[in-house]
Amino acid sequence: MRTKQGQAFVSLHFNASGSEKLAQISRQHLGKWLIFTIDNQLVGLPRLTEPVTNGTLNLTMNSDQQARQVIAAIFGQ
Repeated sequence: MRTKQGQAFVSLHFNASGSEKLAQISRQHLGKWLIFTIDNQLVGLPRLTEPVTNGTLNLTMNSDQQARQVIAAIFGQ
């Protein structure tokens, strides 16, 4: 997927329990960075500028290839 500016990104959709946890964490840590790793590899570093209450976290990627690699890692491929 791409942003309106053409940047590749991965959109993570959480279930009800995960959405609640994400909302709580994002409220408690506004203005801070959320480190997102897979297998100890940094894949995203979004700044929490507002509470994430819709259960969706969008992570911008450097390239389409990186986005595909992140998706493959999440699904264990």
